[in-house]
Amino acid sequence: MTFEELASTARKGQSAIEYLTTYGWALLAIVIVGAVLMQMGIFSGQCPTSDTFTSSDVGFGDWAISDGDIVMSVDNRQSSQITLQNVTFYTDGGEAFSWTGSQSVAGGQTSDTINASAGSQDVSGCSTLDVLIHYELESLGENVTESGQATREF
Repeated sequence: MTFEELASTARKGQSAIEYLTTYGWALLAIVIVGAVLMQMGIFSGQCPTSDTFTSSDVGFGDWAISDGDIVMSVDNRQSSQITLQNVTFYTDGGEAFSWTGSQSVAGGQTSDTINASAGSQDVSGCSTLDVLIHYELESLGENVTESGQATREF
């Protein structure tokens, strides 16, 4: 083997190592990003469940979908007693679920179970619903409406 052949083989080997190193780091970065996204549940296909409200005075306790209705409880995060009057869930198409009644909830407590009946809307899949909770704040004798959103698999 001549010196030129040996030098040509060494340059090819060096090029191959440089190629593998450069693309190996890129491939490793892609694998790490994919693993982080998978750990966060991005690829799980599950619907993220979340509840957000504009204030911290009331919120959802436990809630689920049962026979096409929403079964839930409302948390009273205030020190004063409230009387729930109405809980309504809306989709882009209008009212989807609604409960109307009268239920007192002591300060810092959770309401009894409420069944919000399905309206005319067909809610399915992973949906985000706008929620309005109407209640009377008994210490002031005033009606209050809290708004929020709820995301759930329907």
